[in-house]
Amino acid sequence: MAEVELTYVFLHARFTTLNTVKGLTVEQLDYLPIKEGNSIGALLLHMAAVEFGFQIELFDKRNPNKQESEEWGAVYQLGELGRKKIKGNPLELYIEKMDYVKKGCVAECVILIYFICLVKLRK
Repeated sequence: MAEVELTYVFLHARFTTLNTVKGLTVEQLDYLPIKEGNSIGALLLHMAAVEFGFQIELFDKRNPNKQESEEWGAVYQLGELGRKKIKGNPLELYIEKMDYVKKGCVAECVILIYFICLVKLRK
């Protein structure tokens, strides 16, 4: 059940974070507090990338494939590559990415809970 508990942590972090960034402009999402830092937008995508990585490693029992690494690599690593690639996006884009990842995680947990219930009912 650790998967379900960790999914709850992701959902709670997502909820509190999105309430905090509600209404931010593109300029605010792109702002770098220090030259080597990360923007709020980059950190939002990073949250989605970490959750995505969690899903494939825990539920699929594998590492990211080449396509997934290309899609999520800059977001997962952040740093210079992230600062170059992650900017100029409205809040809605970040929320769409986070929603996409969340749906996969919640779906996996529902399936997991279903099978756990079946096992317990058979005992």
